[in-house]
Amino acid sequence: MFLLQTAIACIPLSTPAGGTLQPPRCTRANANINGDKCVLQCKDGYVIDDIQHGVLTCKSGVKWEGNMGRCNRK
Repeated sequence: MFLLQTAIACIPLSTPAGGTLQPPRCTRANANINGDKCVLQCKDGYVIDDIQHGVLTCKSGVKWEGNMGRCNRK
């Protein structure tokens, strides 16, 4: 007997004001599975609020771990 295991995806992330998420799959449904990382990149004229923020990792296929941070105007 063979068991098929389906990966459970983390919920899609919302694009933050003044920034983008990379890679683009971060904002798509059913596109991020356990271990996938999403990185906040601030647009020109914005700066991330803390260097330790801005990286999220999909954990256990259902939740994001890390701190998104914010892009603030310079």
